[in-house]
Amino acid sequence: MKVSVVLASYNSFATINYCLNSLFRQTCHPDEIIVVDSSSDPTISFIERNYPSVKLIKRQERTYCGAARNIGVRAATGDIIAFTDTDCVVAHNWIEEIIRSHRQHDAIAIGGAIHNGNQHNWISWAEYFLAASEYFAKAPQRNLRTIAGCNATYKRIAFEKYGYLPEISAFEDVLFNIRLNKAGEKILFEPSIQVSHLYRTKLNALLQHEFRNVRAMKEAAQIEQFKEKVFLKHPLIPILWTPAKFLLITNRILRWNRTAIFRFLVATPYVLMGLLATTYGLMSKRCE
Repeated sequence: MKVSVVLASYNSFATINYCLNSLFRQTCHPDEIIVVDSSSDPTISFIERNYPSVKLIKRQERTYCGAARNIGVRAATGDIIAFTDTDCVVAHNWIEEIIRSHRQHDAIAIGGAIHNGNQHNWISWAEYFLAASEYFAKAPQRNLRTIAGCNATYKRIAFEKYGYLPEISAFEDVLFNIRLNKAGEKILFEPSIQVSHLYRTKLNALLQHEFRNVRAMKEAAQIEQFKEKVFLKHPLIPILWTPAKFLLITNRILRWNRTAIFRFLVATPYVLMGLLATTYGLMSKRCE
């Protein structure tokens, strides 16, 4: 079973060495690593100089993640297409677990668990709780509606049968997974497939990200198959978002990640600020 790893890169110079080093230190090496890069920083020259075996596809114009991944998928030769992000470090047995899981299960897509890669920073812990509570490593194996784009693997047939990722600015992975779900395909969460995400370390960057993220979600909701559009139109959603999401995160921590309770308590002020930034994004020019 051949595995192609596809990375979408944009101005990734600060972190891509951590990601690529982790891919080259696998117990079972990927058959190919494809980087689709549209950077204006030194990322391209850095890859060419230090990782000559990487298949580098250079783009002149800024290419969003969905479009970049589609380019990588078209160039890939593997039976399995594995996505991670350039600010992620994959576990040493990542490829091995991907192959094992796809051989063992009939799911067309299998996603894995996420750890916080910046464990000494409380802002990073806050973003981790905001973004990854559904994908804790101690969460059970189960079918999901969508999997995290930074740790997602697909059988090649998923793209051959259902097309490619929507080429929008964000949430392309969610829309693609919803497309698979609507077709009756199985999407599995397998906690043994693990990555560590290098989350943001500055509060302003976190708040800007949460605001932009929900605005991107509202744009994605204009696409027909994104059924959350109806919820985004409801006037009570912005009011209920912060307490509802906070309770959901708290519940997941109590069920699947009790060792992180102290960190969650300390990071709670930043978590709440992030949720308020999301609420503000929901309230600003609500989805039509």
